Amino acid sequence: LSGAACPSPRVRGDTRPRTSSRSTAAPCTSRVLSGARQLPCKASSARLEFSEISRRATGEVYRGEFYDDLRHGRGACRYADGARYAGKWVKGHHEGYGVFVSPDGEKYCGEWEDSQKNGRGRYFFKNGDFFDGTFVKGLAQGHGVYWYRNWGNAYSGNWVDDKKSGKGTYVFGTGSRYDG
Repeated sequence: LSGAACPSPRVRGDTRPRTSSRSTAAPCTSRVLSGARQLPCKASSARLEFSEISRRATGEVYRGEFYDDLRHGRGACRYADGARYAGKWVKGHHEGYGVFVSPDGEKYCGEWEDSQKNGRGRYFFKNGDFFDGTFVKGLAQGHGVYWYRNWGNAYSGNWVDDKKSGKGTYVFGTGSRYDG
């Protein structure tokens, strides 16, 4: 399982400019507004560009890029319940590649669409098992491999709505296999 970990994208404290809908004619400086610290920003001819740290009254903390007051671009969020997400955002939703860690330590690394696991990904369970395959609307769908950490076994086959479906192959830690 040492090779099973997914790469953790690093969301740097990047202050590279990005586009925002807020227009301005004058350059700005770092400032604090209603609980959100804006990092250094600069004015372009049409739009204000910036990254910022946002803290909500709920305890949620986000550091990253915004567009039209929505999380958009690269960013990382620590939710009030302890869950964390780092990766790409589009119009306030997890979109593209990202890593999500639940409050109980389960972890998903992979593709997202509209804040749901969607596309190729790897899901790590708190007991050490993991699933590597395709997700559709948050559920395992299509071909995937489930690795059982405690026994060294693996199941490779088709999945429908998070359940094994159709033909598949079990490979046991002893090296024997079952096709069916």
